[in-house]
Amino acid sequence: MSEENLSHQANSKALVSMISGILGWVFFLVTLCFNLTIGALLTMVTLGIGALCFMPLGFIPLIAWVIAVTTGHIAKREIQTSNDTGRGMATAGMVMGYAGLVISLIAIITIITIVLIGGSSALPYINEFLKQLNIQFNL
Repeated sequence: MSEENLSHQANSKALVSMISGILGWVFFLVTLCFNLTIGALLTMVTLGIGALCFMPLGFIPLIAWVIAVTTGHIAKREIQTSNDTGRGMATAGMVMGYAGLVISLIAIITIITIVLIGGSSALPYINEFLKQLNIQFNL
């Protein structure tokens, strides 16, 4: 390989950042669709045990987004000091990672707020729903 080809080589961490960001969003959408369809059905049929089994799927996008942000920052620092290309890939990975992390943070805050504020007022409805399920299963 000539020196010209090496000087314009794409940074591998920038590529990892972009791919991790994309995979994070793909896993997020797959997990969301799964939980809204089959996951919801399994949760109802198994009275919540199915939700515990599939809960780890929700952490895969978070891990991918953290990898995207971390490798994006490292790649940008390396690109700044070398002649590598890939600044756009690093930026894309960081944007996808940060966007996913912000959405996750908003979802976590929303869930905690609902549980703390609305959880106590929803208990009678949850108890009534469970009684109806018990009656249906006894028939």
